[in-house]
Amino acid sequence: AVQVAFIIAPIFGWRHRSDDGKLVRIVRRVYIEMPRKGAKTTLASAFAMLLAFADGEPGAEVYLGAASRDQARAAFDPLTSVARQSHDLLDAGVRAYKSEIKQASTSSVVQVVSSRGDLAHGKNVHGALVDELHVHKNPDLLEALESGVGAREQPLVIIITTADDGQTTSVYAQRRDMVEKVAKGVLKV
Repeated sequence: AVQVAFIIAPIFGWRHRSDDGKLVRIVRRVYIEMPRKGAKTTLASAFAMLLAFADGEPGAEVYLGAASRDQARAAFDPLTSVARQSHDLLDAGVRAYKSEIKQASTSSVVQVVSSRGDLAHGKNVHGALVDELHVHKNPDLLEALESGVGAREQPLVIIITTADDGQTTSVYAQRRDMVEKVAKGVLKV
């Protein structure tokens, strides 16, 4: 119930009318910090499926980003099982493959990326879920995902992580510092 009230409802429930009259998401960037064993990866996986196949975005490109290929697979592999076993997804034409989940009728896709190199130029990111920011060695993947959303009407970038070990110069520490400044009203984004 707490995740619904404080995470899911604000992200997907807060909307406004765009210039062309469509209801669009207000929240576009999300930072979620949860303790270990809080089902972070499961939550990120659910967001990925929703953004790709239930957000009404034709050609949605949704990326699960992680510091390592193994971590990215930890988020992606359960999704392939869901896609292969869900009658609703199968009926909607969603198909799981080794490295992506696709819906041919909308050209929407979920893919995993674990480095900037995995994210070739020209990606049109509708949704990005960056898992376990506290273990990222550099900001390259996060920056690539965040910069790829420019052409979308209501993109969503979600960082979901646990705390790091107290480093002050890590990617995690820098982003957390920025989030704290935004929350205090010191910084506007």
